[in-house]
Amino acid sequence: MNLKRKFVISAIHYDPDRTFIEKVKAHEVRPEGELSSGNVIDRSLLVGLLLGGNPVWTLDNDPANPMKLGKGVHRVYDEEHLFLSTDPMERRGDNLGKLPEF
Repeated sequence: MNLKRKFVISAIHYDPDRTFIEKVKAHEVRPEGELSSGNVIDRSLLVGLLLGGNPVWTLDNDPANPMKLGKGVHRVYDEEHLFLSTDPMERRGDNLGKLPEF
């Protein structure tokens, strides 16, 4: 039995330097494929979800298809930092694409 929960990120909030994402609006993907209304969660909880093996995607924000999944979110490490990115080769900062900011 697969106990992993799936999540989608629809919006982000950066730190003042715009290097790290501090918070995200995350929606759980329900078994029937619908998204929950979403909650704002902090970076540490998002990292915990990823470390626990829970798949996380961005939301594509396509007006023609509002439920379209975007790219998968990866943990990317350099010598000093853990970054969150949709590009597993990104090493300069968090980058989850062009999600709305709050």
